[in-house]
Amino acid sequence: MLVPCLLFVAFNRVIFGAHFLSDVMLGWLLTMFAMAMIWRRIETNSRLIDRYVTRLMFR
Repeated sequence: MLVPCLLFVAFNRVIFGAHFLSDVMLGWLLTMFAMAMIWRRIETNSRLIDRYVTRLMFR
């Protein structure tokens, strides 16, 4: 459900001339790269993050 909405919004910007197709594609690529980098950091530190959040919740 989310992907069709994202495609519609992105290509709507291209159709109305707000962006070039290359801008949209580069934006997607950079977003995926940033998400992959963030995922790697979260994955390697997941136990530490869990302990920290658990401590914050039960104070």
